[in-house]
Amino acid sequence: MIALSSSGYNAWRDTKKPTTILNELCRTAQLDTPVYAADFRSLTIGDQQFECDPECIEFVKNISSFRDCQHRKAQHETFNEYIKQNTALAALHEWGRKINSVKHSPFFSLNKKKTQNIRT
Repeated sequence: MIALSSSGYNAWRDTKKPTTILNELCRTAQLDTPVYAADFRSLTIGDQQFECDPECIEFVKNISSFRDCQHRKAQHETFNEYIKQNTALAALHEWGRKINSVKHSPFFSLNKKKTQNIRT
């Protein structure tokens, strides 16, 4: 599960939240800004749709302890904000997978070799 945490060993440490990073990435790549579904469980960028990790949604549904609920409030994080940030994080991970698969494709490697031969 890829999830944004506000505390613990895997706490989000970047000064920018995933939604901010995704918006900036879209602006830099000259893509449409992300459009979130009303429940924040999915987002669309152009014709690409990204879904929130189902385990994050289950986590929110199953929070029953007062302590967990208070922790979220202490972090100024509503349940909708938690889902929205995790949906943006899922989109960033998926985007990274697509970019990395292109880098390792035979076509990309062939063009890289040609570029290196031209420089030498």
